[in-house]
Amino acid sequence: MLGTSGRRWRIAGAAIAAVAAVALILVLIGVGAVTRHKSRSPVSTGVSTCRSRQLSARHGFAGAAAGSVVVTVVLTNTSATRCTLKGYPTLQLLSVAGTRLKSLIHRGASVVVEPALAHLVTLAPGRHASFFVGFADATGFGLDKCPVSARVEVVPPNDRQAITIAWRLAPYGGSTEHLRCGEITVSPVVPGALRQQP
Repeated sequence: MLGTSGRRWRIAGAAIAAVAAVALILVLIGVGAVTRHKSRSPVSTGVSTCRSRQLSARHGFAGAAAGSVVVTVVLTNTSATRCTLKGYPTLQLLSVAGTRLKSLIHRGASVVVEPALAHLVTLAPGRHASFFVGFADATGFGLDKCPVSARVEVVPPNDRQAITIAWRLAPYGGSTEHLRCGEITVSPVVPGALRQQP
């Protein structure tokens, strides 16, 4: 009986050792997979996102069509280092007193803002990027009037701080029955100081 018991213990011990070996192999395979996955991670370029403190803004070319206006806004890298922009800026209209006027910002396309995809734009010191601002003018709204801004806050993509510039805008929107003042469409940023849409 003791001999049989000993054999049983040896068999059980061998089974436990085999299970432990399989578990170790699986752990090592998992570690290797994680290591290989990490090795495929992209290397950082070291170029950070442009912040408002690194940029200046100005409005430039303006055009009109079918009761709508399109304006180019140019952002310039005024810092000593490269930075990147990608996506859609936003705007906030301000009155003479500095109070916020209604600003309904739409991303995408309109009658005067052509559809475009957002691409990464790298700005060297002194270089420019642009985006387009489109809105309806007062045509067709009769005696209804929207307030005119004195200044506009321009917030770069992926930032929360604004660049404030002098800019008189009176965007209209909606319909004659339901006027929506401050309705504006913006495009994503594109490289260069463009004068008009390509």
